[in-house]
Amino acid sequence: MPKRNYTAACYFTFYSISIGQMHIGPGAYPHMHPVGIATLRLGYKKTRELFQRMLALRGEYVSLHPACSSNSQASCGEASGPVHTIAPEAAYNKEDDAAIDTFH
Repeated sequence: MPKRNYTAACYFTFYSISIGQMHIGPGAYPHMHPVGIATLRLGYKKTRELFQRMLALRGEYVSLHPACSSNSQASCGEASGPVHTIAPEAAYNKEDDAAIDTFH
C-alpha cells in the first residue's frame, strides 16, 4: 500500500431481508435474499459517489474495490481531483453490478 493519507467508509443495512439468519464466512452470502444484495449494491454506489465528490479525493485504492472492467465508467483508479459536483453519476452496467455483488 503506497504511503499516503487514506480515508474509508462503510455501508450496511439495519435490516436484512434474508431467510432470518446470516452465515458469515468466506465468499458471498449464499443465504442472502436478492433484495439484500441489491441494497448493499446501492450502498456501495452511493457511498462511492459521495466520496468521489469530496474535495480531498485523489483516487481510489483499487484492490479494495470490485473488479469492474477497465473500459467501464465505474472502474477505479487514480484521479487528479474530485468529480465536479454537477457531473452526472457514474453509469454502472450489468457486468459492474455482478462484480459488486460478488465483492459482497
